[in-house]
Amino acid sequence: MAAAPIAGTRVRLAGLVSRPDLNGRLGVVVDSEEATAQGRVAVELYARDPAAAAAPESVCAKAANLEPLPPQPAVEIRGSQVTAAQLSGERSQALARGRGRGWMDCPVPELLGLPIKMLRLGTPRLQNESLATYLLVSPSHGFAPNDVQANGLGAVVVARSDGEAITPDEVWSLHNYMCNLMDEWPKWLDDPEGTREEKRRALTPAAFRAFTENNANMEGGEEEDEEEEED
Repeated sequence: MAAAPIAGTRVRLAGLVSRPDLNGRLGVVVDSEEATAQGRVAVELYARDPAAAAAPESVCAKAANLEPLPPQPAVEIRGSQVTAAQLSGERSQALARGRGRGWMDCPVPELLGLPIKMLRLGTPRLQNESLATYLLVSPSHGFAPNDVQANGLGAVVVARSDGEAITPDEVWSLHNYMCNLMDEWPKWLDDPEGTREEKRRALTPAAFRAFTENNANMEGGEEEDEEEEED
């Protein structure tokens, strides 16, 4: 008989017969006396659709149907420093349970296909916080929330709300694209009707993907040029 994973453990559902549609879904084990009394484990599922994060789905499953996973990979941002991190069990539970609980929405990255949320780590305001602040701007006007503008963020951690991994390289690619968008917002605000379609296209996964692929090709070309010069 498989041992029940402890609360805060990230798991993948597998081998469910009554709910085969949930097989493969990621979730976090949470405390539940009712589930324990039934010989089962309560699991809060990560939202696949960012719009559904306000009403997270939970299931009670047998321990044998839960594949324990390593802690969720995340990214810590301290000013201009970006490093790989892992979420604690407590933070994973709060993230899986949906909006609030300290996690802030990142609406533009979600439109670009990266459903991430941000959590303040409680440090003082840092000198340069644009990298983290840009992730919080509103798609409608390009400004961060008023409290962020007034009080700053300090160090933060960002993680995907669907339970998947995010890397520092992805955060840097996202920041580079956000910098391009910030240059465009004044034009979009000055002429909202005339630039509506341009803005819509820019805020799509396809546009972000094309941007990152183009940057990767440019970097690859520069490396080839350097190798030729060395030869």
